[in-house]
Amino acid sequence: MRKAILLALAIFPMIYLPSMAINLESGRFAREISSIQNSGLNYAGSYTADEQKEKAGVGGDKSIYKYEYKSPKKAFLYSLIIPGWGQKYAGSKIFKPIVFLAADIGLWSFYFKYHGDGNKKTDESQDFANTYWREGTNTTDSTYRYWLQVHDKNEDSLTHQLPDSKTQQYYEMIGKYDQFRSGWVDYWGDTLKYDSAGKYVSPLRDKYNGIRGEANDLLNKAKTFIVISMVNHLLSAIDAAVAANRHNRNQSGDNWLSVRTEMKYYSATEQMPIVRLACRF
Repeated sequence: MRKAILLALAIFPMIYLPSMAINLESGRFAREISSIQNSGLNYAGSYTADEQKEKAGVGGDKSIYKYEYKSPKKAFLYSLIIPGWGQKYAGSKIFKPIVFLAADIGLWSFYFKYHGDGNKKTDESQDFANTYWREGTNTTDSTYRYWLQVHDKNEDSLTHQLPDSKTQQYYEMIGKYDQFRSGWVDYWGDTLKYDSAGKYVSPLRDKYNGIRGEANDLLNKAKTFIVISMVNHLLSAIDAAVAANRHNRNQSGDNWLSVRTEMKYYSATEQMPIVRLACRF
């Protein structure tokens, strides 16, 4: 009997104590898990509902490499207004914006130069006409109106009628049409000059037309630079739109072959990096 009691006392610790150790370890492990879960909940609770959705991946995975989208329409409009502006917006190298802008500045500089020179020549031709061409009246000797009276002509019956004021058309007509040749002062000389076809020649009229021709050439050159400037604006706008599209494709990886690294969110606290390989056909 004594032996049985001693054997029972010896076996009891071997069975009961490990069981207690297992229960203790199990309880400790459960507390660790609970602590981790609570810390995750506390971490998630520090965000708003929208932020929690974003962290949890609602609405799509998040790319590790972010980029700023460039609107091709904005780039086109910017460069259409100021060449080079759209290229700068689209992220092109500094060379392109400078080239387009410098070209436009140069074109406008030439425009103002030739336009100014043309206006000066126009003023010179008008001063010349005011000095050597005389409209006069029916009774004013050696003038255009006097010539009409002497030859019994009515201007209304002729091909052209002078404007009431000295407009651009007025100065163009007195040099362009033979009808007004009698207004030039060298018409009323003792020795009139005629060409081989018998047509009256006025050196003053020829010089006047030469000055007007130079003025028109300068003004036409100015207009040409305006046209080239408009072309420069359009080319810059098209290039800016293309640059914006290229920027978006390069940054987003939207090419025929692309590799994208993203973070995959499984919960508010769990995420894993993934690599996406895409090929377009």
